[in-house]
Amino acid sequence: MTINKKISVIIPTYNRAKNISELLEILDKQSLSKNDFEVIVVDDGSTDKTKEKLEGIKKKVSFDLSVVYQKNQKAAKARNAGIRIAQSPIVAFVDDDCFPARHWLEMILKYFDENNDAAGVEGCTVTTEAKNICTHFVENKTGGQYITCNIAYKKSVLEKVGLFDEGFTQMHREDSELAFRVLKEGKIIFAPEAYVLHPPRRISCFNEIKRLKIRVKMDLFLYKKNPQEFVANFGPLQSIYFGKETFIIYSMLLLLLLSIATLQLWGVIGTLGMLYFYNADSRLSTSPSEMLGMLVGETLRKALAPFYYFYFKSSQK
Repeated sequence: MTINKKISVIIPTYNRAKNISELLEILDKQSLSKNDFEVIVVDDGSTDKTKEKLEGIKKKVSFDLSVVYQKNQKAAKARNAGIRIAQSPIVAFVDDDCFPARHWLEMILKYFDENNDAAGVEGCTVTTEAKNICTHFVENKTGGQYITCNIAYKKSVLEKVGLFDEGFTQMHREDSELAFRVLKEGKIIFAPEAYVLHPPRRISCFNEIKRLKIRVKMDLFLYKKNPQEFVANFGPLQSIYFGKETFIIYSMLLLLLLSIATLQLWGVIGTLGMLYFYNADSRLSTSPSEMLGMLVGETLRKALAPFYYFYFKSSQK
């Protein structure tokens, strides 16, 4: 493998054979010379046809492509595996379901060149308009979010701060925590021209409830490790999972139960109507069944958040 590269791109992937193929084809069209960058894909224990796809596309692309295969260990460990073998002074990260602009790498390097004291460069990440509780979407139009679908760091700084904390056993907040440590070594510059499209990904509303458990657990992990930075960037932890929104949801649910218990049909209809309009994402549905799924899923998510918070907090060592 050629070692005189300017930038290494690290992509963790898991069971997204089609997505990773599309991304690598896009990277093959980067405006930056193919001699100036390498791509490292870390297959985090995929069980689909990812390996076959990677072996096939490796013969087609004109840049240096390395593939690391490991058992499923989640994003933090996967990215660290890529960092350790990266052969460039700059390490960039992108998600396997993203679409970087043609000048993405060129713009990242431009901002590093113009800001010698920068420890990192984060790009502009946009999505489409399909945003609701049943889609996973990511945006960063003004900077300060440090999301790993579009960010780059000096490898020397990453090595100095200790890479990603592998205590983040699920994919949530590990990118923020790394950025907090990096910021103690230098600035992270926002590069609006380093553009990445992160399409929304449809998920079921009940899978969103499963994701809630992950978010609560990882938020608590980050808060315990760095409470001041957490509050400064995300606000008080308690306000995220219980507050005015929780009070409103529980009040509506109590009213619904009382209406059912007293056989008040109009009370039931009225309360369901309030839940429908309060849960704005439900109104984005395109069918009655989808509306019902969104309504139930979002209401449960908001109602369960405090329980998950107290459960994981009490079990935290």
